[in-house]
Amino acid sequence: MFDLGDTIAAVSSPTPDGRVILRISGAATAKVLCDIFKPQVIEEAGIYSGLLKIGDFKLNAKLYLFIEPHSYTGETTAEIHFDSNCSVTEFVLSDIIKKGVRPAAAGEFTARGYFNGKFDLAQAEAVAQIICCSNQFQLDASQRMLNGRLGDSTAAITENITECLSLLEAGLDFSGEGIEFISRKDAVLRLRDICEQLQALLNDNISSERLMEIPAVAVTGAANAGKSSLVNTLLGIERSIVSEEAKTTRDVLAGHLVTENCQYVLFDCAGLVAKPADIIDQLAQQAAIGAAKNSQLCLFCVDMSKLDLSEDIHIRTLVQNKILPVGTKSDLLDETATAEKLEILRRTFDAEFVTVSVKEPQTIDRLKTQIEKGIIEIDSGQDELSGGTYLALAPRHAKTVKQAIDCVQDAIEQLQNDSDEIAVMQLRAAQQALNGIKRSEMDEKILNHIFSRFCIGK
Repeated sequence: MFDLGDTIAAVSSPTPDGRVILRISGAATAKVLCDIFKPQVIEEAGIYSGLLKIGDFKLNAKLYLFIEPHSYTGETTAEIHFDSNCSVTEFVLSDIIKKGVRPAAAGEFTARGYFNGKFDLAQAEAVAQIICCSNQFQLDASQRMLNGRLGDSTAAITENITECLSLLEAGLDFSGEGIEFISRKDAVLRLRDICEQLQALLNDNISSERLMEIPAVAVTGAANAGKSSLVNTLLGIERSIVSEEAKTTRDVLAGHLVTENCQYVLFDCAGLVAKPADIIDQLAQQAAIGAAKNSQLCLFCVDMSKLDLSEDIHIRTLVQNKILPVGTKSDLLDETATAEKLEILRRTFDAEFVTVSVKEPQTIDRLKTQIEKGIIEIDSGQDELSGGTYLALAPRHAKTVKQAIDCVQDAIEQLQNDSDEIAVMQLRAAQQALNGIKRSEMDEKILNHIFSRFCIGK
């Protein structure tokens, strides 16, 4: 386990402007800074500009100093910001290590904050989840965790369990005198409400697995539906070959799409056909259907200028998961023809189509917004980013909440069977499980596993 008596150091992630952040935390922080940072006016918390000086080596740097207990770790902590390359960074860090400072283990800065009472265990785990978010909705859910929403929610539920438990225990203590502090019927009603509150935590959850995965969006449709042109325009690069000749895309091509609030893997799939002509067509079709099946959202592209939609009707049956209908090449139609075609598409596919043209940037922006809404709705069941109540539960949290639900449900069953003593035991078990979310009496192996998922420097 971590030795909290040591002073630790590590390089954190680079900032967006390319600066390096080197973190130091522990009792010897001020002494190390006096050796390497000039001028030596480091007496209180604040921001200092000066030189990082190691031997004859000098480098402009900025120092952010936090004095215990008013820091992330609860210890005296420093962040040194400077422009550098990997070699210089390693040189600076190795010199600090020579001064008796130990390299930090993965997650050790956050672990020290936890052990020093700066935040509870659920908040500490939220830090790791924030790091691996792939969209704004997931970030908001993790931020609510960091702000203590899970701990506050479980604390309120635990208090309700404790109140019901105390009344039942009091009844057992005075059972010989015929005094009843709460009837079994009322206790069952209270416990059912507690079960609903616990279940709501599971329902309002984005799993950590979903936090770590980047959503996939597949672009599907018939050959020459304008898919490759659309993919190139969305990505802003010539990722796919574009040609008037049909079937120029024979494999699944992938690109990285970033919108205002989200990021995705974008798949350009081979054109689907009603009847593959040969083995190459069959393989291309299998790859396209496989990519669509493994994507959270499929753009179902239909050429707005086409008159015969029979092939597209068949292709729609091949794409089974959630789709976003897209009418491509809308620039080929005037306003009246566009309205007429959208009505035909709506009746034919029982869906509202988004019109798009690679020659009209505003339609591409509109499509990106619709993709974002589609992914967020899949992730959360909501169609808006703001105002959500969702949390990002780690597997440990979800398992604990499920365990508490099982205990409370068993307590209800025992009360209905007039077994108050066993019901009390189950409620104590539920109480103990939920208390473990905020601050657990866990063994070192479990705590090590939790913090080992962090980056070094966090």
